[in-house]
Formats: sequence, structure tokens, C-alpha cells
Amino acid sequence: MVEETDYAVELNNFLQQHPTGNLTPYFRYAMTQEGKNHNAVHTAKVIFRGATYGEGTGNDKGTAKRAAAKQALEHFKTYGVS
Repeated sequence: MVEETDYAVELNNFLQQHPTGNLTPYFRYAMTQEGKNHNAVHTAKVIFRGATYGEGTGNDKGTAKRAAAKQALEHFKTYGVS
């Protein structure tokens, strides 16, 4: 079995170890759910300093959160954190 990368942990570590200091106080996840609990679609957004840097969906909150974190991490690694 191939172990999946937990991008939520990776994003948190990336922001904690940023050269300008710990940036984790400036980010959060915004979570929404559509549909009934047994058949819901969850959406997560990574909000950093008021702007959205990643969005993901999934059948559960964890999947949506990891997808959003992956997008945000790729953005920050490509364009930097400001």
C-alpha cells in the first residue's frame, strides 16, 4: 500500500519553518458541507491573511482539507509567501 502524503501537515510545517518566522497564526481552513451527512460533499479553503490560496472537495472533511492544503502549498512553494 502506498502511503498518501498528508498535505495539511506539510503545509503546517512549511508555515512554521518559514524564514520570516512562524506564519501559522495567519492561516485557517474554512469548511462547508453540501448534502446530507451520509452523502455529503465537503469543501475546504485555505485562507491566509484574508485571501484564499487553495480549495479542495471530498467525501469527508479530511480529504477536502488535504486537497486544499496541497493547492496552497504548491502555490506558496512556487510564488512564495507574502
